[in-house]
Amino acid sequence: MKIKDRIEGDKINLRFITKGDALSIYQYAADEAISRYTHIPHPYNLDDAYDFVKLTQSDRKRKAAYHYGLENRETGQIIGMIGLIALFPMHRKAELGYWLAKPFWGRGIITEAIEKIVEFAFVTLKLHRVYAHVFPDNKASIRVLEKCGFTREGLIREGFVQRGKYVSVYMYSILEDEWAKRDLT
Repeated sequence: MKIKDRIEGDKINLRFITKGDALSIYQYAADEAISRYTHIPHPYNLDDAYDFVKLTQSDRKRKAAYHYGLENRETGQIIGMIGLIALFPMHRKAELGYWLAKPFWGRGIITEAIEKIVEFAFVTLKLHRVYAHVFPDNKASIRVLEKCGFTREGLIREGFVQRGKYVSVYMYSILEDEWAKRDLT
């Protein structure tokens, strides 16, 4: 199985990140608005970004996860991340995680990125299921997951700790046959 280090899109490119991307990751991930709906710590510093780059490279070598930077097609700068984390090949499933810098919200970038990474999951990795956790008040993320064909399965009550508090999240998923039959209009 050949893993692509770059996936081209119309609005965004997905690519493996390098040490040189740490500064842009830090600049955007340090925004408190990003940590609100993710497990990215706040405050977030440059060392955190360098550690994250190392983690993505280690995960990829171990085939434990595939993290892609969201590359601005005009500048080449990383403006967010998307990945298949918690990869379980035996069960043919992975968790989807993503974030996008606030200046780029509302442009359809995450929708395209999710479509690209889900295609990678089902076509290249031969997964059966991709799932995502989303905070109930993250209406934008709920809309984009549903637009991409994900189904809400239920609520995981107090299943995560964020900023020292237990929080509940919705579980969304898409199965390979649902993805294959999705309406592309």
